[in-house]
Amino acid sequence: MKKLNLFIITLLVSGLMSCKDDLETDPVIPVTPVTIVTPPTAVDSNYVIVVNEGGFNSSNASISRYNEDSKTLLNNVYASANSTGLGDIGYTISTDGNLAFIVVNNSGKIVKVSLPDLTLQNTISGFTSPREMVCINNQIAYVTDLFSNTISKVSLTSNSITSTIAVQGHTESILYYEDYLYIGVMGRNKILKLDPTTDTFIDSAEVNQSPNSMRFDNNGKLWVMCDGGWQGNDVGGLFKINPNDMSIELEMDFSAGVSPKKLTSNSTNTELYYLNGDIFKVSSSITALPSSAFISSGSSTFYGLAVNPYTGIIYTSDAKDFQQEGEVVVYSASGVELDKVMTGIIPGNFGFYK
Repeated sequence: MKKLNLFIITLLVSGLMSCKDDLETDPVIPVTPVTIVTPPTAVDSNYVIVVNEGGFNSSNASISRYNEDSKTLLNNVYASANSTGLGDIGYTISTDGNLAFIVVNNSGKIVKVSLPDLTLQNTISGFTSPREMVCINNQIAYVTDLFSNTISKVSLTSNSITSTIAVQGHTESILYYEDYLYIGVMGRNKILKLDPTTDTFIDSAEVNQSPNSMRFDNNGKLWVMCDGGWQGNDVGGLFKINPNDMSIELEMDFSAGVSPKKLTSNSTNTELYYLNGDIFKVSSSITALPSSAFISSGSSTFYGLAVNPYTGIIYTSDAKDFQQEGEVVVYSASGVELDKVMTGIIPGNFGFYK
């Protein structure tokens, strides 16, 4: 038995020595350390939500989502996320934190979605022909309307219209600034000032026909763009208004036959941009309209315009023939073209999320 144990021990020692010899003679292969990279989450990217109107009475409105950092585009994001179409005429979008509200004009509704995945949260219905929406806090919003002669007050908790405010005419652009609402009345050449604590109009300013868009600048002045009306009854004009007393501080009229629109601004509100065939840029201290364009439209027909408030990147759209897929063109803050992407039918408005 002792001889057997001695034989086993001898084998084990011999095996260990053999292994040691192998380790000493075989080449050592270096192992490269592996770094595990976590894919960026949604908040790591700058997303641009493109609202494609679609054809009138065609119920083919859609949403495209552009990643500004990777320069990638996804079309039909809303339909893919919810297995249903958006509706008829996707018109405007307003964002509030991780939520977006998409106004679907000819469907008479507003869809409330999460960002950036566009998953449907709720639908607010009962509108006649909604145009633009602004949230004054996380509970209350106001919506303008094309045909109803009212402005709708909306509860964001019950997702319903709680009341309406009578106003004569087509209301379009709406802004909330320092506790008051400012509403453009297209057919009446008026900018109305509304106190949301009482839902009463407390002041107004008269401008040229069809005030289609508004912005506040870095000095707290209200800028209003008027296109002069569909019938050419008036000339377009850019107005600077003191919101305290609604007095007009500056009026700059355009020549007859043009329809300026889509007034917007950079993140600091020191520069204003608008469409008048080409893209024009002015500072908030201007006293006269610019004589030359900032970005030429070239062979495109610019339809929509917006500036990413987080990055200063400029977005414009070309609706082509209003039947085929449209195009979004991306420019740097200095006006250099960065990208072009094909979207849904009639890309008209933009929302931004970071």
